[in-house]
Amino acid sequence: MMKRKVTILIKAVGLIGLAFSVLLFAEGRPLGAAEPIKIGAVLAITGWAGSFGTPQKEGITIVAEEANRRGEVLGRPIELYFEDDQSNPTNSAIAATKLIRDKKVSFIIGSTLTVFCMAMIPICEREQVPNIASGTGHEITVPLKKWIFRLPLSDYRSSPQYGCIGSDGS
Repeated sequence: MMKRKVTILIKAVGLIGLAFSVLLFAEGRPLGAAEPIKIGAVLAITGWAGSFGTPQKEGITIVAEEANRRGEVLGRPIELYFEDDQSNPTNSAIAATKLIRDKKVSFIIGSTLTVFCMAMIPICEREQVPNIASGTGHEITVPLKKWIFRLPLSDYRSSPQYGCIGSDGS
């Protein structure tokens, strides 16, 4: 169980790294205003997939706090906005809309699993807001989508031989 949480935390760090790369090179030039970088995350924090989304939230929070402590990103503080989709795809779509329209986030991380990510794709595409999807399904980016980026933990890496998931499925 602990190795799986560490793996999910490492994945969250990778998500943030990719997200910062997207921000740094948006429109071919670095961003540089003093206003905060608003990052939204839609995660399954409760519900049947909560055991995956909760460590993701912890990892994203740790990385953002560390970036702020080290002097922010390009002189801009990071503001995180989390939405719990409660392990429900409909809630994922509603949460993405809320983050984009109400919070004016620069991009969205998540959701936790492919089925939740798929519900968010039409919103992110329509609103032209990058989505760093963590679901493992290839359906997320195939066919190629301009505003969707996928950074999944592969099934290969989460197999029992790597100690990420126990042989009993835990």
